[in-house]
Amino acid sequence: MIMKKHISITAVGCALCIAAAGAFTGCSNNKNGSEPVEAVTADTKAVAPDVQVGTYVTFGSYEQDNDLSNGKEDIEWLVLARENNKALLISRYSLDNQPYSEHTEEVPWENCSLRKWLNDNFLNEAFSSDEQNSIITSVVTADKNPFHKLSQGNDTMDKVFILSVIEANKYFSSNSERLCQGTAYCHAHGAPKSKDTGNCWWWLRTLNSSYIAAVVDDEGPIEAGAADNDKNNSSSGGDYVTCMEASVRPSVWIDLGLADPYKDKQEYYLLHPEKYRRRSDRV
Repeated sequence: MIMKKHISITAVGCALCIAAAGAFTGCSNNKNGSEPVEAVTADTKAVAPDVQVGTYVTFGSYEQDNDLSNGKEDIEWLVLARENNKALLISRYSLDNQPYSEHTEEVPWENCSLRKWLNDNFLNEAFSSDEQNSIITSVVTADKNPFHKLSQGNDTMDKVFILSVIEANKYFSSNSERLCQGTAYCHAHGAPKSKDTGNCWWWLRTLNSSYIAAVVDDEGPIEAGAADNDKNNSSSGGDYVTCMEASVRPSVWIDLGLADPYKDKQEYYLLHPEKYRRRSDRV
């Protein structure tokens, strides 16, 4: 099993500064060139130019604790893949409750209301303009359902999307890795919580039939219309596309803006001097 670490991402201009959890003793000279300075936040953090598969990162913000009075909370993401200077993320928790489609006609991903909601309402609610610039408009493929010949429509170009059945098998190696809990906000908006596991069901973009979409159930199997004993950890079922009980785990590809780490640290220092202090200030 992959050990998951937790780091945070902050958008700086068109690049991403990725703050890795843990002690940082790297230094930057002050203007007098006399005394080193170190980064200090609630946890001492280093600005790193890369992120690894299996780590958790924070990026963007969205209401999660269902307490509107304290503002939105940082979104935690799991890094699913890394390709050169970009990374694929999926939200650690289900963030909201939305139907796949508002009607039961045949609605592949390209035409469904969930796609529109993710790339309009969610995108603008969760990310600043700088953060949106860091999200890559990606080709979202109309992956076939491995168990059906049903048309999945056409490829799309999206900033935000949900995984397909093929991707949910590719990026998660077991049912246990697909387990997901919802936020308080998600459950308050109608997503049920399993009495047995405390987990929730989450949408995949693959259709099982003209009016049923695949989901990951509360115990981790993918309900893609296959037999329960299928070797790919897929089970029968899915949910009606108008169902208001499946939840949403958004995915995004982000441009990591790989740059020299020392350059990144200097940029972060210049933008956030209040987060740095001299070591002698702690004496």
